[in-house]
Amino acid sequence: MLRRDFKMTFEEYQQIGRPLYVAFVVAVQNILDQALDQYGLVAHAITGRAKELASLRKKLADRGISFDQSMDDIKDLAGCRIVFLTNSQVDGFNSTGALHENFEVISVNVHHPVPGTDTETRLFDSTNYLVGLKPDRLALAEYRKFDGLQVEIQIQTLLNHAWAEMDHDTIYKEPKLTHLGVARMAAIGDRMNRVMQDHLVPAGHDFDKIARDFHRLLKADGAAEETLDSIARANTINVLEDALAAFEDLVLPHFDDPSQEFSKQLDTLVDVVERSRDYAVMPIVTAIGDFPGKTSLDVARRVSQLIVSYRYVEPERIFRVLVRLYLGVRVDAERALWIEAGEKLAKHTLAVWKQHGPAAQRVVVDEIERLDADAVRGARSLLTSMLAHVLLAELGGTIWTLESAVIHQGVVGISEEMRQLRGRAIDWLERWLDEAVDDAERLAILCALGNADSMPMQGGGDKALFLMLLEDGARVAKIILARAPQWGLELRRGREVDALHTHYRFHVLRPDLAQKPELVAAQKDLIAAILVARVSFMHDEASWLKRFFDQEPDESRLAEISELLALAREKSARHGKGVR
Repeated sequence: MLRRDFKMTFEEYQQIGRPLYVAFVVAVQNILDQALDQYGLVAHAITGRAKELASLRKKLADRGISFDQSMDDIKDLAGCRIVFLTNSQVDGFNSTGALHENFEVISVNVHHPVPGTDTETRLFDSTNYLVGLKPDRLALAEYRKFDGLQVEIQIQTLLNHAWAEMDHDTIYKEPKLTHLGVARMAAIGDRMNRVMQDHLVPAGHDFDKIARDFHRLLKADGAAEETLDSIARANTINVLEDALAAFEDLVLPHFDDPSQEFSKQLDTLVDVVERSRDYAVMPIVTAIGDFPGKTSLDVARRVSQLIVSYRYVEPERIFRVLVRLYLGVRVDAERALWIEAGEKLAKHTLAVWKQHGPAAQRVVVDEIERLDADAVRGARSLLTSMLAHVLLAELGGTIWTLESAVIHQGVVGISEEMRQLRGRAIDWLERWLDEAVDDAERLAILCALGNADSMPMQGGGDKALFLMLLEDGARVAKIILARAPQWGLELRRGREVDALHTHYRFHVLRPDLAQKPELVAAQKDLIAAILVARVSFMHDEASWLKRFFDQEPDESRLAEISELLALAREKSARHGKGVR
């Protein structure tokens, strides 16, 4: 421990003390330099000083301490400062424990603003350690003379160091103004605080970001070749997944043109997914025990994330990749990944629409028509999910900033191209509905067709949008009506519920829309088709009652239903839209 009987007056400090403290500061600086080297840290500077006589004289006078009194309360006779470039370097050094390892730490004083106190606007940040030498070091001859001496070690950034030096030479050494300038002196202090708040704090944040990005860039450049080689050659899933993680998070973002590099590596990424399906799952071995290894699904998930992120770079190629990967899946969990990626490709996205309109949806429909029959048949679930998003009229997007995320919602632009794309999508879904072999397969297709008249959550008041939804909804209702008698009871029951919801949405037009003859005609066509379908479902009540309630239906009820069906067919025929 430190000598407790070490006392010194101002006169003693002036005669013999200050040279001793100067030597002490030099010794402490050397110890700090070695400690930094031990932890692989580099400081911008290590400064130090023994307190100047004039400054000490003023401090004693301010505290009413005479020059022949012991200066027990003066703790800053010696000071050192370790100056780092960034806040993260300061945090890194403080977390090493280097000062506790090399010094006897007497106290730690952290300077930072505290809300609700007079320090709230003083954003100066510094960690100050009051230390002395440890007994084992004091036992050495070259350090024995420093027994009982204390030094304050400050840990700061370069920006805080600059502010502290300016503050020391102005505010800290505030002159005793007797005639004028008191208010102006206070204003100078306020200006110092504003400099910290407006300039130094933001600059410190930016310095941290620059240093972090610089080191990430160096690390990425060094890892690029090894990472790409591992992706191409690795024959274990654990190594592959690690390499893909490095490629996604570390390497790819630092290329000057990440999109171009992604396109260059896309075939390799597809190959990685396909070959990983044949690799065995192996545990990950660590020094403290083994834990479950990665699976081919983890590899597929990594690649699907990359595909989604860069899906608009070469959308036609991405479509073909998704179909290829989907056709090769062996487990449902991976199948779901490619369906989700396909839905995101087909989704109406604000950023794409602003520049290219329904370009992504055009790619989806065009590429489906280029597939051979076997591929269409094998990838039908994937393609159905994609066409479901083509039919949605919802348009969304998110704009990200450092402080917030703004979510936009609206409707697609209604154009002749959009109408044709939706019509072609319905053509495909109708064809697949006829080819479906069971009700489970039919249900997925019917859910996609249900989007044809789905009203967007926002911006649904457009006349052209209403007309498109009414016309497409009527077409879908007739498609269902023509085929429903051959379906199972559960599937028909669900369609009846859908018909009720559609009727609720469109059975009354807004007054402004009701003035448009083409909208009125389209609405009547849709409602007529819904009513015919509704009554058609009711006509099967005998089967419903028999199945769910184990009873025969009342003959009068069947007659009533038959009459309603005949009326609905007659009404539909009068509109020139007969149904089978």
